[in-house]
Amino acid sequence: MISLFLISTGVAVGHHFYYRSLEGQEVVSVQTKWTLDAVPNSQGWKIRCGLIFTFAVKVMYTASAVITYKEFVWVTTKKKAMSFASLHAMFPATSDIFSFFSLEYVSKAKRAIILAIITW
Repeated sequence: MISLFLISTGVAVGHHFYYRSLEGQEVVSVQTKWTLDAVPNSQGWKIRCGLIFTFAVKVMYTASAVITYKEFVWVTTKKKAMSFASLHAMFPATSDIFSFFSLEYVSKAKRAIILAIITW
């Protein structure tokens, strides 16, 4: 989870510097002139590369938060006695929005709720 967090932070910094390197460059529109030089320098490809950076950062940050949440859930279940319904709501909370409707889960695992909300 720490390595995912650090890698995603590095990719986010790379995303920033990628867009910073594009600052002040002329926007090339490829409509009629499809050359090997025009296509990689077109605005569409630059936006696609930026979206790849964004998607990678989002996926890695979310994966890091989900792993943290799962580990925290195990720690919480060891420390506090909970009903089966509460445990059933606790584990899929990062993928099932209806888990937040369990009153025992919400009252006994406030930190876990915050981590689950971060993943949403």
